[in-house]
Amino acid sequence: MTTNRYISPALIAAAAIIMGLLTGCAGNDGSVVHIGKRDNIIPAQIVSIDDRLPALHDGIALQVFGDTMVIKDILSTDLIFTAYDVVADSCLGSFGMFGSGPGEMTNLDTPFFDPASRQLYALEQWRIVGFDLDSAVADPGYKAYTKVRIDTVGVAIPEIPKGPVYINDSTIIASRVVFNFDRPGYSENAGVFDLNTGLMRSFEELPADEIKCAYAVSPDGEQIVEVGRRNADRIRFFDRKGNVTKTIYGPKYESEPLISKFYYSSPVVTDDRIYVIYYDRDASDQRVSDIIEMDRDGRYIRSFRSYDRLISLGYNKTTNRLYVSSKGEPQFGYIQL
Repeated sequence: MTTNRYISPALIAAAAIIMGLLTGCAGNDGSVVHIGKRDNIIPAQIVSIDDRLPALHDGIALQVFGDTMVIKDILSTDLIFTAYDVVADSCLGSFGMFGSGPGEMTNLDTPFFDPASRQLYALEQWRIVGFDLDSAVADPGYKAYTKVRIDTVGVAIPEIPKGPVYINDSTIIASRVVFNFDRPGYSENAGVFDLNTGLMRSFEELPADEIKCAYAVSPDGEQIVEVGRRNADRIRFFDRKGNVTKTIYGPKYESEPLISKFYYSSPVVTDDRIYVIYYDRDASDQRVSDIIEMDRDGRYIRSFRSYDRLISLGYNKTTNRLYVSSKGEPQFGYIQL
């Protein structure tokens, strides 16, 4: 990859804003809240949409981008993505050819979406691949293009973004994954990935506690939510300047991380609410999952309980619905809020 690349002043300004995000993380908890229990629990009344979707593998994830839901079937050896119109309640089609040939792909990470250009992106090995969503839905033979290759030239330790969240057409926030050379596995911390250069930068030093996190950004761009995906029952809020405004320690938080314990997945921020899937790994029934509802200040409101393990979560403003995928019945559906 050439490094002699022009970057416009507008992109530099945008990057400067994003570079400020999370910089105050280390050693700064903002205001601290300890949650003793979350006991306002109601049944999750999930309306199935399974009969409007093609047959898909079990345990796969969905995301909602505007009025379009995108399902990524990581086990498919045919077409990887299925798109669904959540307003019309109808399947739009499938796309994304599996394989190693031109325009094909394998091992895709979490997709992210540019709403202005309607481009869908995902990490595929050492590159970001892209789809024009409308063209791909109309043509199952549509071939993905390479948006940018991840620059590993001159990099001592390769690193990739994981679980990206779109900020603007040049920047995503993601976990920065750094592979360990001295032991199996990897370390990760918060970082920013540049969609024009393929380079990633950290916001803080690699943590010793090995907490794995997932991120969501509010529709107005004013709030970033970080949840402990693995090893910590912890939620942190940041403002757009990078200040940690609040840290919430859940009822299962331990000062020493519990390796391989999963707590949260699929955080979603709406205009006035935060939703996230929560797993109580000490519960007798490991299938039980809660969708925790909070206000934008992190105050607990209620929990929607499912007795099938929930996989992922998305929100559509037009219908005011939470969309979920699960390992039970229904496989895909929504909760009408």
